[in-house]
Amino acid sequence: MPLFKTIAADIHDVLHDMDKDYFRKSREQRIGCSIEEAAEDFKTPLKLFKGNLWPYSQHLKSEDFLAGAAPAYSDYMLYSTFLWARGSSMKKIVDDNDPLVDWLSRMDQLFGGLGGQVKYIG
Repeated sequence: MPLFKTIAADIHDVLHDMDKDYFRKSREQRIGCSIEEAAEDFKTPLKLFKGNLWPYSQHLKSEDFLAGAAPAYSDYMLYSTFLWARGSSMKKIVDDNDPLVDWLSRMDQLFGGLGGQVKYIG
């Protein structure tokens, strides 16, 4: 939820006009504030999200992947969250010095670099 609240306004901005009302009504209920309020205060949920990543960052200091020497389910599940955010928002959600940066680069290179091709749609 913290990541969604961080990028909710960005997602809203790239939606087709006919989808924006539904998105606003359903997502504002979920996040407990307006899309505009979420846009103004995105740093608070982003800080919470980064805090939730701490165990992964610590683990990746000594392993190439969450599953060890090769990626597995846990890697793909977390990676999908980053792909979704990358396609939906330009916000930087991981600090440059976080071990997740190198892990994301390794994940981006899998399957012929398919994940690395995901770009912001806005």
